[in-house]
Amino acid sequence: VAAHESRRDVVVSVDARRQQAASRERAVVEDDNGGVVEVSIVRLALRAMYLGILFAPVTSSAWLAAAVPFFRRRCWYVLLRHSLGRAGAAFVKWAQWSASRGDLFPEALRAELGKLQASAPAHSFTHTEAVVRQATGLPPEAYFATFEREPVAS
Repeated sequence: VAAHESRRDVVVSVDARRQQAASRERAVVEDDNGGVVEVSIVRLALRAMYLGILFAPVTSSAWLAAAVPFFRRRCWYVLLRHSLGRAGAAFVKWAQWSASRGDLFPEALRAELGKLQASAPAHSFTHTEAVVRQATGLPPEAYFATFEREPVAS
């Protein structure tokens, strides 16, 4: 019963945050851990526009890739890999996962996406530090017991 009541309190709290956020033109979404994150609607719209522009060459040439196997293997898969690499970490992780799924994707696509496993695009430590500061309110060295400046993996 206590667990049910605490879940109800969380739902009420989420609803209250959604109402508050709406008045400030912000969206409230739940993260993977059940927490609540407020995101600027403007930032969401800009991100959607960025992804639309980024993937426009891929989507607009998909018909050609479907019709011409040579174009698909030599150009389109490369274009897709570059777009996924620039789209962000979640897209890179999807590409890395796809590269390991021989039962779902053709070998040529998996080979191209596999290049993101060894050489995923990196960002600067300054960017990492800014993201950690924004999320925690503290510099990485103050929040974590240890924090490597060099990435360990992609």
